[in-house]
Amino acid sequence: MTKGHLSLSSLSCDSLDVNGGNIPIEVAWWRLGVKRAPVEGIVYSVFDEKLGPKPLCWSPPSIDPTLLDLASKKSMNLTFGIMEESTNDLAMLPLSSKKVKALVQVLKIRHHSFMGGFGERTISLLFPESEENLLYEHIQELKNAVNPVAENFLNNWSLDEEKELAFTFIKELHETVTAMLEDLQKVESVIKSENAFPPDLNSNETGTGNKIEFKIIVCGEPQVGKTTLLLKFVDGAYRKTYIPSIGVNILEKIVNMGKYSIEFVLWDIAGEVKFSKIRQHFYDGAMAQLYVFDLTREHTLVKLADWYDDVQENIGSDAVGIIAGNKKDLKARREVNEDTVKEFAESRGMQYITTSSLTGENVERTFQQLGRLLLARMGKI
Repeated sequence: MTKGHLSLSSLSCDSLDVNGGNIPIEVAWWRLGVKRAPVEGIVYSVFDEKLGPKPLCWSPPSIDPTLLDLASKKSMNLTFGIMEESTNDLAMLPLSSKKVKALVQVLKIRHHSFMGGFGERTISLLFPESEENLLYEHIQELKNAVNPVAENFLNNWSLDEEKELAFTFIKELHETVTAMLEDLQKVESVIKSENAFPPDLNSNETGTGNKIEFKIIVCGEPQVGKTTLLLKFVDGAYRKTYIPSIGVNILEKIVNMGKYSIEFVLWDIAGEVKFSKIRQHFYDGAMAQLYVFDLTREHTLVKLADWYDDVQENIGSDAVGIIAGNKKDLKARREVNEDTVKEFAESRGMQYITTSSLTGENVERTFQQLGRLLLARMGKI
Protein backbone atom coordinates (compact mmCIF):
# COMPACT_ATOMS: atom_id res chain seq x y z
CA MET A 1 0.00 0.00 0.00
CA THR A 2 1.39 3.38 -1.01
CA LYS A 3 1.46 5.85 1.86
CA GLY A 4 1.79 8.91 -0.34
CA HIS A 5 4.30 11.62 -1.09
CA LEU A 6 5.58 13.53 1.92
CA SER A 7 6.54 17.17 1.98
CA LEU A 8 7.03 19.52 4.90
CA SER A 9 4.72 22.50 4.91
CA SER A 10 6.64 24.35 7.61
CA LEU A 11 10.12 24.55 9.07
CA SER A 12 8.97 23.05 12.35
CA CYS A 13 7.20 20.11 10.72
CA ASP A 14 4.00 20.96 12.63
CA SER A 15 1.93 19.72 9.70
CA LEU A 16 2.45 17.69 6.56
CA ASP A 17 1.17 17.67 3.02
CA VAL A 18 0.09 14.05 2.46
CA ASN A 19 -1.27 13.30 -1.01
CA GLY A 20 -2.04 16.98 -1.48
CA GLY A 21 -3.89 17.49 1.81
CA ASN A 22 -2.48 19.40 4.79
CA ILE A 23 -3.03 17.55 8.07
CA PRO A 24 -1.64 17.87 11.62
CA ILE A 25 1.58 15.98 12.19
CA GLU A 26 0.07 13.82 14.97
CA VAL A 27 -2.48 12.50 12.45
CA ALA A 28 0.25 12.07 9.85
CA TRP A 29 2.30 9.96 12.25
CA TRP A 30 -0.74 7.75 12.87
CA ARG A 31 -1.54 7.36 9.17
CA LEU A 32 2.06 6.48 8.43
CA GLY A 33 1.96 3.71 11.00
CA VAL A 34 4.43 5.21 13.49
CA LYS A 35 3.93 4.23 17.11
CA ARG A 36 4.75 6.77 19.79
CA ALA A 37 8.33 6.08 20.78
CA PRO A 38 9.53 5.71 24.39
CA VAL A 39 11.63 8.83 23.82
CA GLU A 40 10.96 12.50 24.50
CA GLY A 41 11.62 13.37 20.90
CA ILE A 42 13.96 13.38 17.93
CA VAL A 43 15.46 16.60 16.59
CA TYR A 44 17.20 17.18 13.26
CA SER A 45 19.34 20.32 13.51
CA VAL A 46 21.28 22.35 10.98
CA PHE A 47 23.88 25.09 11.18
CA ASP A 48 22.58 28.14 9.38
CA GLU A 49 25.44 30.40 8.28
CA LYS A 50 23.42 33.48 9.25
CA LEU A 51 21.37 32.30 12.23
CA GLY A 52 23.66 29.67 13.71
CA PRO A 53 22.37 26.33 15.11
CA LYS A 54 18.65 25.75 14.69
CA PRO A 55 16.23 22.80 14.67
CA LEU A 56 14.94 22.06 11.17
CA CYS A 57 12.55 19.21 11.93
CA TRP A 58 11.45 17.42 15.08
CA SER A 59 8.91 15.05 16.55
CA PRO A 60 6.63 15.36 18.40
CA PRO A 61 5.66 18.96 17.59
CA SER A 62 4.95 19.59 21.28
CA ILE A 63 8.64 19.55 22.27
CA ASP A 64 9.41 22.53 24.49
CA PRO A 65 10.94 25.28 22.27
CA THR A 66 13.66 25.93 24.85
CA LEU A 67 14.57 22.22 24.76
CA LEU A 68 14.71 22.35 20.96
CA ASP A 69 17.03 25.34 21.10
CA LEU A 70 19.22 23.76 23.78
CA ALA A 71 19.49 20.43 21.94
CA SER A 72 20.43 22.17 18.69
CA LYS A 73 23.10 24.38 20.23
CA LYS A 74 24.66 21.67 22.40
CA SER A 75 24.67 19.07 19.64
CA MET A 76 26.18 21.52 17.15
CA ASN A 77 29.13 22.05 19.50
CA LEU A 78 30.10 18.48 18.68
CA THR A 79 30.56 19.27 14.99
CA PHE A 80 33.58 21.51 15.60
CA GLY A 81 36.77 19.81 14.48
CA ILE A 82 35.10 17.01 12.51
CA MET A 83 36.19 17.01 8.88
CA GLU A 84 34.81 13.71 7.60
CA GLU A 85 31.26 13.43 6.29
CA SER A 86 30.02 11.49 9.31
CA THR A 87 31.19 9.83 12.48
CA ASN A 88 30.05 6.41 13.63
CA ASP A 89 30.24 7.46 17.27
CA LEU A 90 27.23 8.56 19.27
CA ALA A 91 27.70 11.23 21.90
CA MET A 92 25.62 11.18 25.08
CA LEU A 93 25.08 14.78 26.18
CA PRO A 94 23.34 15.78 29.42
CA LEU A 95 20.77 18.57 29.04
CA SER A 96 20.56 18.98 32.78
CA SER A 97 18.25 21.97 32.96
CA LYS A 98 15.59 19.94 31.14
CA LYS A 99 16.29 16.60 32.89
CA VAL A 100 16.97 15.11 29.48
CA LYS A 101 19.80 13.10 27.93
CA ALA A 102 20.55 13.60 24.24
CA LEU A 103 22.04 10.81 22.16
CA VAL A 104 23.64 12.66 19.25
CA GLN A 105 24.68 11.53 15.78
CA VAL A 106 26.94 14.06 14.04
CA LEU A 107 26.83 14.51 10.26
CA LYS A 108 29.06 16.56 8.00
CA ILE A 109 27.56 16.91 4.54
CA ARG A 110 29.77 17.80 1.60
CA HIS A 111 28.18 20.30 -0.80
CA HIS A 112 29.52 23.18 -2.88
CA SER A 113 26.92 25.63 -1.52
CA PHE A 114 28.21 25.37 2.06
CA MET A 115 30.97 27.58 3.38
CA GLY A 116 34.15 25.53 3.37
CA GLY A 117 32.41 22.81 1.37
CA PHE A 118 30.74 21.17 4.40
CA GLY A 119 27.39 21.63 6.11
CA GLU A 120 26.87 20.70 9.77
CA ARG A 121 23.91 18.53 10.78
CA THR A 122 23.01 16.63 13.95
CA ILE A 123 20.33 14.15 14.92
CA SER A 124 19.47 14.22 18.63
CA LEU A 125 17.44 11.48 20.29
CA LEU A 126 16.03 12.94 23.50
CA PHE A 127 15.43 10.63 26.45
CA PRO A 128 14.23 11.37 29.98
CA GLU A 129 16.92 11.02 32.62
CA SER A 130 14.89 8.19 34.15
CA GLU A 131 15.85 6.00 31.16
CA GLU A 132 19.58 6.70 31.34
CA ASN A 133 20.64 3.36 32.82
CA LEU A 134 18.88 1.49 30.02
CA LEU A 135 20.52 3.74 27.43
CA TYR A 136 24.04 3.43 28.83
CA GLU A 137 23.84 -0.33 29.07
CA HIS A 138 22.61 -0.68 25.49
CA ILE A 139 24.39 2.21 23.78
CA GLN A 140 26.08 -0.18 21.35
CA GLU A 141 22.70 -1.52 20.24
CA LEU A 142 21.47 2.04 19.76
CA LYS A 143 24.57 2.84 17.74
CA ASN A 144 23.97 -0.20 15.54
CA ALA A 145 20.39 0.95 14.98
CA VAL A 146 21.17 4.60 14.22
CA ASN A 147 24.22 4.27 11.98
CA PRO A 148 22.62 2.40 9.03
CA VAL A 149 19.70 4.84 8.97
CA ALA A 150 22.09 7.81 9.07
CA GLU A 151 24.21 6.30 6.29
CA ASN A 152 21.14 5.82 4.11
CA PHE A 153 20.11 9.42 4.77
CA LEU A 154 23.56 10.69 3.75
CA ASN A 155 23.51 8.63 0.57
CA ASN A 156 20.17 10.16 -0.46
CA TRP A 157 20.67 13.68 0.87
CA SER A 158 19.72 16.57 -1.39
CA LEU A 159 19.73 20.25 -0.48
CA ASP A 160 16.48 20.91 -2.35
CA GLU A 161 14.68 18.01 -0.66
CA GLU A 162 16.37 18.14 2.74
CA LYS A 163 13.18 18.87 4.70
CA GLU A 164 11.33 15.94 3.16
CA LEU A 165 14.28 13.61 3.58
CA ALA A 166 14.76 14.73 7.19
CA PHE A 167 11.17 13.88 8.02
CA THR A 168 11.29 10.42 6.45
CA PHE A 169 14.65 9.86 8.14
CA ILE A 170 13.19 10.76 11.55
CA LYS A 171 10.20 8.52 10.85
CA GLU A 172 12.41 5.51 10.12
CA LEU A 173 14.63 6.23 13.10
CA HIS A 174 11.56 6.69 15.31
CA GLU A 175 10.25 3.27 14.30
CA THR A 176 13.61 1.55 14.72
CA VAL A 177 14.42 3.00 18.13
CA THR A 178 10.86 2.50 19.39
CA ALA A 179 10.84 -1.19 18.52
CA MET A 180 14.28 -1.77 19.98
CA LEU A 181 13.66 0.07 23.25
CA GLU A 182 10.31 -1.62 23.76
CA ASP A 183 12.05 -5.00 23.47
CA LEU A 184 14.82 -3.90 25.83
CA GLN A 185 12.32 -2.58 28.36
CA LYS A 186 10.58 -5.95 28.38
CA VAL A 187 13.87 -7.68 29.05
CA GLU A 188 14.81 -5.16 31.73
CA SER A 189 11.50 -5.68 33.50
CA VAL A 190 12.37 -9.37 33.90
CA ILE A 191 16.12 -9.11 34.50
CA LYS A 192 16.78 -5.73 36.04
CA SER A 193 20.38 -4.60 35.92
CA GLU A 194 21.91 -4.10 39.35
CA ASN A 195 25.28 -2.96 38.09
CA ALA A 196 24.53 0.20 36.15
CA PHE A 197 26.78 2.05 38.58
CA PRO A 198 29.34 0.81 41.10
CA PRO A 199 28.73 0.79 44.88
CA ASP A 200 28.54 4.12 46.66
CA LEU A 201 31.64 5.53 48.29
CA ASN A 202 31.90 5.47 52.09
CA SER A 203 28.36 6.56 52.81
CA ASN A 204 26.07 5.36 55.58
CA GLU A 205 23.07 7.27 54.25
CA THR A 206 21.25 7.08 50.97
CA GLY A 207 20.87 10.06 48.68
CA THR A 208 17.36 9.23 47.51
CA GLY A 209 15.39 12.34 46.66
CA ASN A 210 18.40 14.66 46.80
CA LYS A 211 20.07 14.12 43.44
CA ILE A 212 22.53 16.78 42.31
CA GLU A 213 24.41 16.78 39.02
CA PHE A 214 27.88 18.29 38.75
CA LYS A 215 29.73 18.82 35.48
CA ILE A 216 33.49 18.51 35.98
CA ILE A 217 36.03 19.28 33.27
CA VAL A 218 39.27 17.29 33.43
CA CYS A 219 42.23 19.04 31.80
CA GLY A 220 45.90 18.37 31.21
CA GLU A 221 48.58 17.53 28.67
CA PRO A 222 48.53 14.31 26.61
CA GLN A 223 49.59 11.07 28.34
CA VAL A 224 49.39 12.37 31.90
CA GLY A 225 46.85 9.65 32.70
CA LYS A 226 43.59 11.64 32.71
CA THR A 227 41.48 9.02 30.98
CA THR A 228 42.97 6.14 32.98
CA LEU A 229 42.35 8.03 36.21
CA LEU A 230 38.71 8.63 35.25
CA LEU A 231 38.14 5.02 34.24
CA LYS A 232 39.68 3.90 37.54
CA PHE A 233 37.18 6.13 39.36
CA VAL A 234 34.19 5.16 37.24
CA ASP A 235 35.17 1.48 37.53
CA GLY A 236 32.05 -0.60 36.84
CA ALA A 237 29.89 2.29 35.66
CA TYR A 238 29.16 2.61 31.99
CA ARG A 239 31.60 4.49 29.82
CA LYS A 240 29.60 7.01 27.82
CA THR A 241 31.30 7.92 24.60
CA TYR A 242 34.63 8.84 23.12
CA ILE A 243 34.83 10.89 19.95
CA PRO A 244 38.52 11.10 19.02
CA SER A 245 37.85 13.40 16.07
CA ILE A 246 36.60 16.17 18.38
CA GLY A 247 38.61 15.35 21.48
CA VAL A 248 36.13 14.79 24.28
CA ASN A 249 35.36 11.79 26.44
CA ILE A 250 32.26 11.94 28.65
CA LEU A 251 31.73 9.59 31.59
CA GLU A 252 29.42 9.56 34.58
CA LYS A 253 29.23 8.08 38.03
CA ILE A 254 26.69 8.42 40.81
CA VAL A 255 28.01 8.59 44.37
CA ASN A 256 26.03 8.91 47.59
CA MET A 257 27.53 11.53 49.90
CA GLY A 258 25.55 11.84 53.09
CA LYS A 259 21.95 12.58 52.19
CA TYR A 260 22.85 13.64 48.65
CA SER A 261 23.12 11.54 45.51
CA ILE A 262 25.85 13.16 43.45
CA GLU A 263 26.01 12.53 39.71
CA PHE A 264 29.48 13.37 38.46
CA VAL A 265 29.44 14.21 34.74
CA LEU A 266 33.10 14.02 33.78
CA TRP A 267 34.32 15.74 30.61
CA ASP A 268 37.77 14.44 29.74
CA ILE A 269 39.22 17.13 27.46
CA ALA A 270 41.86 15.93 24.99
CA GLY A 271 45.29 17.49 25.51
CA GLU A 272 46.51 17.44 21.92
CA VAL A 273 47.35 20.83 20.39
CA LYS A 274 45.02 20.26 17.42
CA PHE A 275 42.03 20.54 19.78
CA SER A 276 43.15 23.77 21.47
CA LYS A 277 40.81 26.01 19.45
CA ILE A 278 37.65 24.05 20.20
CA ARG A 279 38.11 23.23 23.89
CA GLN A 280 36.11 26.23 25.07
CA HIS A 281 32.98 24.65 23.62
CA PHE A 282 33.29 21.89 26.22
CA TYR A 283 33.92 24.16 29.23
CA ASP A 284 30.41 25.63 29.27
CA GLY A 285 28.46 24.81 32.42
CA ALA A 286 31.39 23.34 34.35
CA MET A 287 31.09 23.64 38.13
CA ALA A 288 34.48 22.14 38.96
CA GLN A 289 37.91 21.77 37.40
CA LEU A 290 40.34 18.89 37.79
CA TYR A 291 43.81 19.58 36.41
CA VAL A 292 46.04 16.54 35.99
CA PHE A 293 49.81 16.53 35.44
CA ASP A 294 52.48 13.83 35.37
CA LEU A 295 54.82 13.81 38.38
CA THR A 296 57.54 12.30 36.17
CA ARG A 297 57.41 15.10 33.56
CA GLU A 298 57.87 18.59 34.94
CA HIS A 299 56.77 20.35 31.75
CA THR A 300 53.24 18.93 32.18
CA LEU A 301 52.94 20.99 35.37
CA VAL A 302 54.27 24.10 33.63
CA LYS A 303 51.66 23.68 30.88
CA LEU A 304 48.86 23.60 33.46
CA ALA A 305 49.21 27.38 33.72
CA ASP A 306 48.02 27.65 30.10
CA TRP A 307 45.15 25.26 30.76
CA TYR A 308 44.13 27.22 33.84
CA ASP A 309 44.18 30.56 32.02
CA ASP A 310 42.15 29.12 29.12
CA VAL A 311 39.49 27.72 31.45
CA GLN A 312 39.23 30.87 33.56
CA GLU A 313 38.85 32.99 30.46
CA ASN A 314 35.84 30.94 29.41
CA ILE A 315 34.04 30.02 32.65
CA GLY A 316 35.33 32.52 35.20
CA SER A 317 36.56 31.87 38.72
CA ASP A 318 33.39 30.47 40.33
CA ALA A 319 34.22 26.82 39.65
CA VAL A 320 36.09 24.96 42.40
CA GLY A 321 39.26 23.10 41.49
CA ILE A 322 41.81 20.45 42.41
CA ILE A 323 45.25 19.78 40.94
CA ALA A 324 46.19 16.10 40.76
CA GLY A 325 49.81 15.00 40.44
CA ASN A 326 49.41 11.62 38.76
CA LYS A 327 51.71 8.56 38.55
CA LYS A 328 52.80 8.82 42.18
CA ASP A 329 53.66 5.11 42.02
CA LEU A 330 56.71 6.01 39.86
CA LYS A 331 58.63 7.52 42.76
CA ALA A 332 62.09 6.90 41.30
CA ARG A 333 61.25 8.91 38.18
CA ARG A 334 59.76 12.02 39.79
CA GLU A 335 60.84 15.36 38.36
CA VAL A 336 58.41 17.69 40.13
CA ASN A 337 59.21 19.44 43.40
CA GLU A 338 56.34 19.22 45.92
CA ASP A 339 56.80 22.79 47.14
CA THR A 340 56.56 24.08 43.57
CA VAL A 341 53.24 22.30 43.04
CA LYS A 342 51.79 23.48 46.34
CA GLU A 343 52.71 27.07 45.54
CA PHE A 344 51.17 26.69 42.07
CA ALA A 345 47.92 25.34 43.54
CA GLU A 346 47.65 27.82 46.42
CA SER A 347 48.24 30.81 44.14
CA ARG A 348 45.18 29.73 42.17
CA GLY A 349 42.99 28.87 45.15
CA MET A 350 43.02 25.14 44.52
CA GLN A 351 43.86 22.04 46.52
CA TYR A 352 46.63 19.62 45.57
CA ILE A 353 46.61 15.84 45.80
CA THR A 354 48.84 13.09 44.41
CA THR A 355 47.24 10.12 42.65
CA SER A 356 48.05 6.87 40.91
CA SER A 357 45.86 5.72 38.04
CA LEU A 358 47.71 2.40 38.16
CA THR A 359 47.10 1.50 41.81
CA GLY A 360 44.03 3.67 42.35
CA GLU A 361 45.61 5.48 45.30
CA ASN A 362 43.74 8.70 46.14
CA VAL A 363 41.57 8.47 43.01
CA GLU A 364 38.26 8.12 44.86
CA ARG A 365 39.47 10.56 47.50
CA THR A 366 40.00 13.20 44.78
CA PHE A 367 36.42 13.04 43.57
CA GLN A 368 34.98 12.81 47.07
CA GLN A 369 36.83 16.02 47.87
CA LEU A 370 35.51 17.67 44.71
CA GLY A 371 32.02 16.63 45.78
CA ARG A 372 32.50 18.12 49.24
CA LEU A 373 33.84 21.37 47.79
CA LEU A 374 30.85 21.64 45.47
CA LEU A 375 28.33 20.88 48.21
CA ALA A 376 30.04 23.43 50.45
CA ARG A 377 29.89 26.02 47.66
CA MET A 378 26.13 25.40 47.48
CA GLY A 379 25.80 25.74 51.26
CA LYS A 380 24.64 22.15 51.70
CA ILE A 381 27.37 21.10 54.14
